[in-house]
Amino acid sequence: MNDSDIKLPNFLIVGIQKAGTTSVYNYLKQHPDVYLSPVKETNFLEKDWPKLIEEGQQFNPKKIVTFEQYKNLFKDVTNERAIGEISPNYLFHYKTSTELIKRYVPKAKLIAILRNPVERAISDYLMHVREAQSNRSLKEQIQYRSDKSFVITKGKYYQPVKHYFEQFGREQVSIFLYDDLRKDSKKFIQAIYETIGVNPNFEPDTSGKSQVAQVPKIKQ
Repeated sequence: MNDSDIKLPNFLIVGIQKAGTTSVYNYLKQHPDVYLSPVKETNFLEKDWPKLIEEGQQFNPKKIVTFEQYKNLFKDVTNERAIGEISPNYLFHYKTSTELIKRYVPKAKLIAILRNPVERAISDYLMHVREAQSNRSLKEQIQYRSDKSFVITKGKYYQPVKHYFEQFGREQVSIFLYDDLRKDSKKFIQAIYETIGVNPNFEPDTSGKSQVAQVPKIKQ
């Protein structure tokens, strides 16, 4: 297959972290007319990695940092109608991501899944504690670091969503709510099927739930 034959995404789920994107990834993969990147979070359209490489920055060799690497994720596309990837930081890094989306996949359907900001922050915080990435309490982050803490700022949706609407128009950007996913996961994912242009009547197995936030056990 020539590089020119490789099909690029015609839909992206751009956000947000801790809003069920892992479950959505698993449900989308079940649809016979959907092809998803085998790497769930490519993050390629998050920052201008080739430019950063030119400036001398080095990255983990497993990271997707070149357009060739990105295209290679979709080399196995056959007859699927919807081709996509899920990188929930695209909404958070909206200024750079929108420019890169316009550069590489300008016509892709863009989907954001939003969650109650307080619940999202708690879930994000518990993940970082569980992975030993944080030694500050959530209260400390709210009181002293609310303008710098990613746990807090990732829940500030107004400006990112507004920017996406301004850059792509409301016809190209769709907003879904995490509460609807929790309420009726099958109805939720079938609405996404319809949005990306595949048969919405396909019934996936939505019995499995991914990454349920829990308070970590105290280590002895």
